[in-house]
Amino acid sequence: MAVPELLVTTATRPDEALLQRALVVSRRCGVPLTPRAHGLAAHLQAEGARLAYVVGRQEEWLATAGARLKVDVGLLHAHLALGPRHPLLRALGPADHVIDATLGLCHDALHVAATTGARVTGLEISPPLFSLAERGLSQLHAAGLDAAARITPLWGDARDLLTSAGPADAVLIAPMFDRPRCAPPGFDLLRHVARSAALDAGWLRAALAVAPRVVIKARRTQPLPAFALPHLQQILRSRAIDYWVLSLGG
Repeated sequence: MAVPELLVTTATRPDEALLQRALVVSRRCGVPLTPRAHGLAAHLQAEGARLAYVVGRQEEWLATAGARLKVDVGLLHAHLALGPRHPLLRALGPADHVIDATLGLCHDALHVAATTGARVTGLEISPPLFSLAERGLSQLHAAGLDAAARITPLWGDARDLLTSAGPADAVLIAPMFDRPRCAPPGFDLLRHVARSAALDAGWLRAALAVAPRVVIKARRTQPLPAFALPHLQQILRSRAIDYWVLSLGG
């Protein structure tokens, strides 16, 4: 399914390799490739599009006239400073393989891989976000971040991919929040291309079938769904986030 109002383009004066990569992304996103010779704002206006996926020489990003989004280290260094005390890592527990069922911009996956050394399989249904992860992780690894090489992104619906991605020691599910307390830069742009799905009983069953522990990332005020209550082990809290730890035994 194509993303509404999206176009895929390149840096100006692209070479053949850049055009071929852009063609892969455009086909994946279900929109035409529109190489450009002008500034991005003028190109968006000329094409009647709201946002662009840009295949550049050194990196790839999503952009509108006023915002830009890409895979980067984000708050990784701050997370690393907390080490194993971070509630996400305590919630996941000891793990050699973690499935991040909502990969997004890879921030949680990078946190887990960099702090624990675990292998992370990241599942992402959005074609633009998967493409950003695919290229961004490669670029981060080339820049010297070894943790990026321990993350394997897979494109598709997490509920369909969980069986083939497992088994794992833990599954992380972080549905997109409606109103985050402190929205990061570019959040509205992320929301536009993300394909969020509410956690349901089927998704939880699929996750528990491949891992003994499932961690749900939720807003502090968000109630635990009734179907998850029998599986609840504990809730670990940070300032704005709760981590629900679930298992088959509850």
